[in-house]
Amino acid sequence: MTLATDLTTQWVGGWFWQEKIRDCRVMWDGSQFWTRGGNIIPAPRWFTQGLPKVRIDGGIWAGRNGFQIASNAVRLGGHHWDEADLMFAPFDLPDMASRWDIRQREAAKAIKGCACAAALPFGRVNDSRWTGDKNDFAQIMLKFSKLGSEGAMFRSPESETYETGRSQNLQRFKLTAN
Repeated sequence: MTLATDLTTQWVGGWFWQEKIRDCRVMWDGSQFWTRGGNIIPAPRWFTQGLPKVRIDGGIWAGRNGFQIASNAVRLGGHHWDEADLMFAPFDLPDMASRWDIRQREAAKAIKGCACAAALPFGRVNDSRWTGDKNDFAQIMLKFSKLGSEGAMFRSPESETYETGRSQNLQRFKLTAN
């Protein structure tokens, strides 16, 4: 799986951005979920029904304040899947060679048939929500903070392939210490 590096001094003008969610990172292999450590996650059929037969890097989450709920479902299985409104959020399509925004749009199309999956919206740092200066960055991070978000993820538009391990092409900015 692609793992982020911490955004420190690099300005991400022109990069793609997306809210950073508190999730349990998973890989869907077309028939089941796997943890980063290589363990199978026994997700119930009702949860996986409609997911495509392609690999998708993503996360299981239960909303902005539901990390422990998602973690219990992924780690413990069973009735923990029934206790919350869990969703699978796709982050990337590992087997598609294209820029991340195109892979993300294709991932969103691929999960349309699944009631328990939803793609997170994304934008570009130079879109209408940003004017390209650091004051806008601070304002958007403040908005994310008020929503209870963990922060933001930034992806380089220069990267046209899926990467595994830590990547400078994926940067995270965390609002919290957790």
